[in-house]
Amino acid sequence: MRNHHYTARHRRLTATLALSAGLASSPSVATPVRETTPCRLGVLWQVTHADGTFARVEIAQIDTYFSGSVTTPTAARGMLHDGRIHGRNLSFRVRWSNGRSSAYRGHIRPDGHVEGSYFALATPDAQQLWVLKQRIRC
Repeated sequence: MRNHHYTARHRRLTATLALSAGLASSPSVATPVRETTPCRLGVLWQVTHADGTFARVEIAQIDTYFSGSVTTPTAARGMLHDGRIHGRNLSFRVRWSNGRSSAYRGHIRPDGHVEGSYFALATPDAQQLWVLKQRIRC
């Protein structure tokens, strides 16, 4: 009787372990969930500020990170750095040739248009709006 009880318990334990192992190796459990492909920023932007000034931006993107160079009609130059895409939001900074820096934040709308705000790091309370002429594909 003792052997029968031990054998039945052993079978239940073996079946439970096999079932657990099968669930753990299931592709839906074992495969990590990959984030969706980040929005494609393109390679050339025209950023227009609320005061009518604009800048040309050349972009280099790797996954959710981007950087680039910035020029304006007044010959001001800058380096875009710390660019990040977070879903449909983006943020970046520009370090200008005059030593000043600006921080930009934006939102990519479902139609691909981008709008946001920016400010000089020296005066963070003086925010202004900006829009992107090109559409972003997400």
